[in-house]
Amino acid sequence: MAATASSGSSTNARGGSEVGLPGWQWLAPVPLGALIGLLIFARHDGNGLAVAILVAASASASGVLFGFLFGIPKSIATKSSNDSGYGPNTNLEQISDWLTKILVGIGLVQFSAFARHVGDLIRFLGPIFHDGSLGEAFAGGIITVFSLSGFLGAYLYFRLHLGGEFARADAQALERIVEAKINSAEQDQRAQEASDVTARALTNRQLDPEPGVASPVQQELNQAIAAASAPIKQQCYELARQHRNHWNNPTTRDRMVRAAPVFEALIAADQGRIFHQPHAQLAYVLKDQDSPDLQRAESELNEAIRIRDAYDVRGYLLYEFNRALTRTRLNRDLLLPDAVRAAIVKDLTAAFADRTLAIAISADPELAAFMPATTN
Repeated sequence: MAATASSGSSTNARGGSEVGLPGWQWLAPVPLGALIGLLIFARHDGNGLAVAILVAASASASGVLFGFLFGIPKSIATKSSNDSGYGPNTNLEQISDWLTKILVGIGLVQFSAFARHVGDLIRFLGPIFHDGSLGEAFAGGIITVFSLSGFLGAYLYFRLHLGGEFARADAQALERIVEAKINSAEQDQRAQEASDVTARALTNRQLDPEPGVASPVQQELNQAIAAASAPIKQQCYELARQHRNHWNNPTTRDRMVRAAPVFEALIAADQGRIFHQPHAQLAYVLKDQDSPDLQRAESELNEAIRIRDAYDVRGYLLYEFNRALTRTRLNRDLLLPDAVRAAIVKDLTAAFADRTLAIAISADPELAAFMPATTN
């Protein structure tokens, strides 16, 4: 769209519009005219010209400083559920606010003293430029014009443009933070995927080894499963549990035994001790293998029952049934102490609440002997 002369507006490259000059540039003729007057007035005196330029530069710098303090935009921070936790540093805004209030307060209270000091400065500088009131007027004009134009120019510039620069800087910083988080998440995801692949591969190698391929050592399997994600841990558990179900088939019982290291690894990975099933499954393997380890089987069942009860999980009465069975086998050739007998009766009584287990208890003479006559 063409520029409209009557309104003084134009369309910029981004599609937005700017009205007239960019706010602060209209002040440019003021210090420029003052500078021309300064050069004309002091052209015959090199020292006076140098002092005049120095005074003008000092007045402009002071004005720019105050314009900067008064023109710093304030950021409006919003908080949402999607915030990243990062925000702009507003220390400069706070300092600007404090200094502005202090300077305004001092200026209002000490205005007469301030004006007196300015008058003293003008009277001091006047003789450098010219004798009499003309030199003082020239000094006063330099201080007034350059300080006010510096203040107004800086104030308008920073007020109109600094906020946008801050916003762009904050947006770029936030973009870098988000990009870094995305890259980190992608790296973590790739690392997790690699760990999951390793855990599945080692589990498969342990459960179904290829001819001539050695099974993984226990430490290697422990580390792999510990680094795996929760769904992969569950998959490894299910695979091992399926192999453990071969306990009653003598021709494939070795598949049951191969599941034990996987249960061992799952137990090692459970640092919080919140999963009871791997302990029970390992106990079943230890109880049913050709050379049973009944003491450790009892220990693992104790832990499975402890975790189950600690988390108020209902069911899994097969744990009590197998613990009672393990204790009877463990003490088969011994005279049962009363405490052990009472513990077996307690487990069998609890398991008897399950109909399937009640049938199994009644069908086993060794276990049925512990049950009261009223339950048989």
